[in-house]
Amino acid sequence: MERTHLHEKLSSEIKGYKKRGERILDKIYAMDEEILDSFRHWFYTNEIEDIEVEGYTVHSLMDNNPSLNVVGAFLTLDWLLREPCKAKEMIHENRIRDSVVRRRMKNE
Repeated sequence: MERTHLHEKLSSEIKGYKKRGERILDKIYAMDEEILDSFRHWFYTNEIEDIEVEGYTVHSLMDNNPSLNVVGAFLTLDWLLREPCKAKEMIHENRIRDSVVRRRMKNE
């Protein structure tokens, strides 16, 4: 997964990507290997694998927070693996959208 190709795809999907792009890319490349492999699968096939961390999946995170995009959901899974208590607290307080990446809305 080339960084430039990933950069191009994400810049069209993520709100505020231009300001935070490099930081987001760094977080993606620093993800746990299993989560990164699942992310790569999505990147190349547009199919989301059923990977679960602390009871959460990409789909469940996005279903519970409509502003969260698929990239943010993968980053949240990685966060749940690294800091489960803090990540769960943010999820339960519905503050996850302020912590990772938000979906670009049609009018933005």
